[in-house]
Amino acid sequence: MPSLKQINSRTKTVKQISKITKAMQMVSASRIKKAQDVANSSIPYSAKLYQMMHRLKISLTDELPTNGQKMARQNRNLILYFSTQKGLVGGLNSNVRRILLASPLKENADYIAIGKKGARQLSGIKANVVLKFDLPKAGNLEEFLEVISKEVASLYGNGTYSKIYLLFPKFITTSKQIPEFLQLIPLGNTVNKTVNSGYESYLFEPKPEVLYKELVANYLEIEILNAIYSTEASEQSARMVAMKNATDNAIDLAGKLTHIYNVKRQQKITTEILELSNK
Repeated sequence: MPSLKQINSRTKTVKQISKITKAMQMVSASRIKKAQDVANSSIPYSAKLYQMMHRLKISLTDELPTNGQKMARQNRNLILYFSTQKGLVGGLNSNVRRILLASPLKENADYIAIGKKGARQLSGIKANVVLKFDLPKAGNLEEFLEVISKEVASLYGNGTYSKIYLLFPKFITTSKQIPEFLQLIPLGNTVNKTVNSGYESYLFEPKPEVLYKELVANYLEIEILNAIYSTEASEQSARMVAMKNATDNAIDLAGKLTHIYNVKRQQKITTEILELSNK
């Protein structure tokens, strides 16, 4: 059995941990609102752009590669795998990994890892990671989007991959974030981007092929940007919830240790009194 000194020392340690987790909870809570607003702000534009791309695609006989030339494609997928940059986010990254492992796409895919935690996860399952990036900060976001969108467009345009996907933690609410697979290229319907099939006939100027090629780069950037924003909002929300749970557990444990300390201390006092009375 631990001594009174050991119990007291452990109680102090647990209380210090609760202060740290409480501070981290408050920091994440202060960042959530901004992250949520940013994540939601680009959704209407993204949905409208997607519908425009889909209308143009209907007008084409075949979806064009990004370089505008038809070619034979390798039967292989590319998955942009998003994760948090840091830990202490509960099961957020593990849930994304679980969705990947349950998907048949993983058997014939290469990966671009965006976020340190995801790079480690992919390394753990022996996945073929062709590129690794840290989750970009606001200061270098524009440069990152330009680099990654050009790289993705090039890999698809030269026929290296037949399909390109995004896999990221989608922010729903503060207490709910779910992993989402989104087919980036060729265009594929998603839950939040349903497209009405009953379009009227449109006349395009310039030609649909020209418009489509011009919009591809913008489309890639906005979809990758949405995934980044959603990952950041999910990270802050998951960390706040995880730190709140850690704080509550630490406070509960400190209370139990204090109770044990008081019981042992009372037992010691009672024993000493009995020994004195027996002399």
